[in-house]
Amino acid sequence: GRYPPDQVLINVYELAAFRNLNQLVDQVGWNLGGALHAGVEVFGREWCFGGGDGRGSGVVCEEPRSSKQHRYRETVVMPRTELTAAEVALLIGELLEVWQAKDYH
Repeated sequence: GRYPPDQVLINVYELAAFRNLNQLVDQVGWNLGGALHAGVEVFGREWCFGGGDGRGSGVVCEEPRSSKQHRYRETVVMPRTELTAAEVALLIGELLEVWQAKDYH
């Protein structure tokens, strides 16, 4: 890949439901960004948090830059993590339990 596996990447998406708003913001030239969603990519997986009505975690794992609900816009490169892949997996495991979908908003 283009980056080492421990590189942390923030993948930014435009919310599909706010497509018209995002286009207006772009056309007017307001440097506001728009209605956005982000996923954190590390060790070849992308993780994000979202809401829902059902029980269970709001933490979701997807193929990087492939969200079906949003339109990919750009990637922001962050510093590399000092955690190992195993430590990241343990941390995500904790977040899966704590960050519930019903608590999103």
